[in-house]
Amino acid sequence: MLFRSHPVIYARDRVSAYHRKRLIERKVSFIVPGNQMYLPYLGIDLREHFKMNKQGKAALRPATQSVVLYVLLRDAENLCLTLLAKELGYSIMTMSRAFDELESSGLGQTLTSRRERHFQLVGTKRVIWDKAQPLLRTPVKKRFAIEKKTDSEICFPQTGLSALSRYSTLSEPKSASIAISGIDWTILKQGYQAIDSVEDEIGTTIVEIWNYNPALFADNGLVDRLSLYLSLRDSQDERVQLALEQMIRDISWLKD
Repeated sequence: MLFRSHPVIYARDRVSAYHRKRLIERKVSFIVPGNQMYLPYLGIDLREHFKMNKQGKAALRPATQSVVLYVLLRDAENLCLTLLAKELGYSIMTMSRAFDELESSGLGQTLTSRRERHFQLVGTKRVIWDKAQPLLRTPVKKRFAIEKKTDSEICFPQTGLSALSRYSTLSEPKSASIAISGIDWTILKQGYQAIDSVEDEIGTTIVEIWNYNPALFADNGLVDRLSLYLSLRDSQDERVQLALEQMIRDISWLKD
């Protein structure tokens, strides 16, 4: 009774696209700091589509995001700049910029030992994942559809709903989806006719060109769970959102 005359506002550091849609449908006031403020009783719906952090910085660069994923997906605690650049396929200068960006974003710290830079996490993997999500972007730059050839195989990791159906109980789509780097796409497209349509049609393969090499973190022919989550997290399909939550729950360090 004491708070009857005062509005109640739901606040979370992050909200999935599915739950955001449900809150708006029910006209529930909520705030996601640095992302969205929805206050229907005041007629306010402010959204930050580029997901800036508190310092006003944009999403992480692809190379920097690759380092974050490497740290989260591998049991790596003390990362050497030179070795990591070789492992991820980036130049020393690009990796040095990535270390600077991670440090300025508060996701880790760099140390210098014997003239070699090293990177260390600040917090557990779960803490880093929660803190980094507003800064992480979808890895997908562009999507195409190609006509599947029966006399050849396309050996790239599955992504999209194809991979999600393997990670969850989601039904398998009619057409397969694969993830590929820009360099590999330049080679692959020479033997295929690419079309802009990405509809789920039998006889086609959906090709996603990623801004980092999906093969770096692929496992058993599938793209990694974290990259797949980032590529589909804005889907408005309720089934996809439920499947994503199911997939993410299976990551051991997110259960802690």
